[in-house]
Amino acid sequence: MEEHIELSLAHHPDKYVIAGLYLHSGNDGGRWLTEAEFKKLLGYYVELVNENRLVGIRLFSANLFQDNPEYIGWAQEILEQM
Repeated sequence: MEEHIELSLAHHPDKYVIAGLYLHSGNDGGRWLTEAEFKKLLGYYVELVNENRLVGIRLFSANLFQDNPEYIGWAQEILEQM
């Protein structure tokens, strides 16, 4: 994950970058991120926002929060660190 983001930031050095986080994705119908995966990814993005390396974070897709509302609490916990 870190390598992918670093490559993206290096590829767009003079652009504003917004990170995207999918709650559910992957091949063959995909899978949900575990609590640990979600918190690690979102936490890393928050660190980059706090360092002014990212200008924002998008969580895809809002309707997925309805399917698994525990992600709302996890997101609040991590986003409070901004």
